[in-house]
Amino acid sequence: MIINISFDTDNAAFEDSFLMEVTRVLSQVKGAILDSENTTTIRRPLKDSNGNRIGTVSISNDVPLSSL
Repeated sequence: MIINISFDTDNAAFEDSFLMEVTRVLSQVKGAILDSENTTTIRRPLKDSNGNRIGTVSISNDVPLSSL
């Protein structure tokens, strides 16, 4: 299983409490991982506390390139 997490922290939601906002976004990632338990792939947008789309989490059962 491959998990890719990517999000941009260059906006107002991260200015006042960077670590709290990152923790909140990582909670969304946790939810995606738990939801993917019985699925082969999942791609979900990540949003900041202001509702802005800041990135994605994707989960797949692809073979990593490093093991080919």
